[in-house]
Amino acid sequence: MNIERVLDMFAGSYDVIVIDSPPVLPVTDALTIAPFVTGVILVARLIASERRSVERAVMLMQRHDVNLLGVVATGDRRIRSVATTYAAGRRAAATAMGSHESRKNSAAAESLAAEPRN
Repeated sequence: MNIERVLDMFAGSYDVIVIDSPPVLPVTDALTIAPFVTGVILVARLIASERRSVERAVMLMQRHDVNLLGVVATGDRRIRSVATTYAAGRRAAATAMGSHESRKNSAAAESLAAEPRN
């Protein structure tokens, strides 16, 4: 079964279908699938992706008339910093208030801050 038939089959049951494909530059899968989708969102990890590579991927998609909806940048360490700051604030509030509910919320905030980020 080819990708076009699979997407047609799912289109009758779902409003949105998200396809996670391999990277654009080393593999052609994303460009092969692109004509059958409404749009493409390029995801680039800030720590691992060179700007030049992201620009090449965008140009390649433009050359193939891919409807590029946008670019999502992941791996920004400042996001983890915000979560850690949030957890520290919740711990301080729990200590000051000393209530069971505050301790429970503080533990939840610490758990959020400890989650690995991609």
